[in-house]
Amino acid sequence: MANFQTVPVVDQIETCVLRQQTKLHQYLADHQIVHEAWSPLGEGAGRLFNHPVLKDLAAKYDHTTAQVMLRYLTQRQIMVIPRSTNPTHMAANLNIFDFALTAADLARVQALDEKFSLSGWPSSMTLDEDY
Repeated sequence: MANFQTVPVVDQIETCVLRQQTKLHQYLADHQIVHEAWSPLGEGAGRLFNHPVLKDLAAKYDHTTAQVMLRYLTQRQIMVIPRSTNPTHMAANLNIFDFALTAADLARVQALDEKFSLSGWPSSMTLDEDY
């Protein structure tokens, strides 16, 4: 950052429950840069929507697995802008502020981090390196 005159305000990076970007998130927070999740729902990967932990939490909170994933990210102070063309999904994606995951439930989702890129991009980037 010392080499830049203009510090970024937001950084959009691939982030979902399988790739939580923990170290980069802390770096961004330390530098007052908003972490925006690119593909917060993991590009709609079926394995996420059918993951037993996420399904269990969805049932517990009477919400969808997508809502649980979005709520998890927002509770970690990560901005989410999920992509959808389905009006029902768009409305549901906004309905994540009427519940909050407990600390124990946050830990359950945090444990799902595989540091795994669903898109494989960018392949040259070292995952969760020390910044």
